[in-house]
Order: sequence, then C-alpha cells, then structure tokens
Amino acid sequence: MKKLLIVAVSVLLIFAIGAGTVFAAVYFMGKKNENNLNILMDVFSSTISEHADADIIETKSVYGKLNGNGNGIQYFGAVLIRKDSIKDVVSLVEKLDLQFEIVEYCVQDECDISSKYLEHKTLKYDSPIDADSEYISIIFFNSNHPDSCFLDIAGH
Repeated sequence: MKKLLIVAVSVLLIFAIGAGTVFAAVYFMGKKNENNLNILMDVFSSTISEHADADIIETKSVYGKLNGNGNGIQYFGAVLIRKDSIKDVVSLVEKLDLQFEIVEYCVQDECDISSKYLEHKTLKYDSPIDADSEYISIIFFNSNHPDSCFLDIAGH
C-alpha cells in the first residue's frame, strides 16, 4: 500500500512538472510573438507619424492565425487617421510597403475594421467614428516573421 502511494504521488508530481513546463513554454512563445507584433506596430505607427505628419487617432493590432488554412503566425496592424491630416496617403503606403509585406488603406466609416486578412479574427476601434469627419485606416499584414515562434497555440 505504501509503495502504491509513493508511485501515485510520483506520477502526479511528474505530471504536474510536465504540465507546468508545457504551460511555461506556451506562455513564453506567445510573449515572443506579442513582442514581435509590438515592434512591428511601433515601426508602422512611427513611420506614419514621422513621414506623413498624420494625426494618429488610434492603433489596433493582432497576431495569430488570421486567415487561410493551416498553421502559422501572422501579424496585422491598423492605424486610424483623419483623412484631412494626411497630405499624400499613396506615397506613404509606398514607403511603408518597403518595410511590410502588405500595406493598404481604406475609408473608415464605422468602428469595425474590415479586411480580407482578418478572416479568423475581429478588430474594432474604440474611438467613435464621427460622421462629420472622414477617416482612413492604414493597415499592414505580414504572413511571416523570422522571429515567430510557430509552436504558439495562437497560430493553430
């Protein structure tokens, strides 16, 4: 009976250590991908601020399996801007296109961020979209990143 109790406690201890290790690994993989997204968003929004002199109202971003089938970590970011605060959105998008895989812009007339790159996720601006002003969203999408941790459960 005593041996059986020792074996049971040992098995539970091994299971707890294994589960804790797996949880820690998944947690740190997610933090690495979150950090990648934060760096991408910092570069994206600072480029918009510096080179377009645009008044950024809000930013939103997400990573994970955003569209398509299979596994993988993808990154998406959006910046909400008043249309009249930016002089030449086309040249800005061309500049950003050199740093990011896909860059696009669209007229933003509601809080929901609509994009074909957000098939599996939804994003929404917190700022109210005023009907008296015109807004645009400038977005980026990167389908891969050299520092992505592919074992992160967000990519599956």
